[in-house]
Amino acid sequence: MILKLLILEARLWRSMYAWLRRRPYGPDDFPYHARSQTSLVMGVLVLTTPLEIAILEILIPWPWLRIVTLVLALYAVLWVVMLFASLRSMPHRMTPQGLELRYGALAGGFIPYERIAEAHVAMARAPKFGDGLQVENDSAYLAIGGETNLVLRVTEPVRLDRIFGQTPPVREIHFATDEPKRMIETLVSRLKPLEAEAALSGQT
Repeated sequence: MILKLLILEARLWRSMYAWLRRRPYGPDDFPYHARSQTSLVMGVLVLTTPLEIAILEILIPWPWLRIVTLVLALYAVLWVVMLFASLRSMPHRMTPQGLELRYGALAGGFIPYERIAEAHVAMARAPKFGDGLQVENDSAYLAIGGETNLVLRVTEPVRLDRIFGQTPPVREIHFATDEPKRMIETLVSRLKPLEAEAALSGQT
């Protein structure tokens, strides 16, 4: 568990560095953060943290405890900023071998193209409102604002990664992207050569 937290911490710092570098998205990158709630959460934290620190300075009589609470409060703000950065610097990505799905540094998974049976644009609501990875029955949701707009069905169950392990096997993956039409067109173009190859193999 401690190791997983250290790995997450390293990912968040790398994401922060990548975000500050402002690396542009490539043609195989597909962002999904436009409707994320993290911007709102970050804004609220930045605005309220100075007031909370001032109140704690008044209420806590012990200097050492004031220092500890100050460090924790500042780190909480930094953590939200790093999560915000990871959502922007870790988009969904199409590699030569398959599709990388992400929810920042917190969740994701790799789906080889040959294991994708079907892919199309389809609006869906996640089991709960909010952002992030959710699982219900044999479906996974990488939701933004409690919604998704693309769905994959796989030929055999797959597991997605989260902070403390993997999800149960799922056969359907719903996820959100800011450009569903472009992403599905790009994905279909990657799947067609595999379908043609499979058809040729079946004729031999």
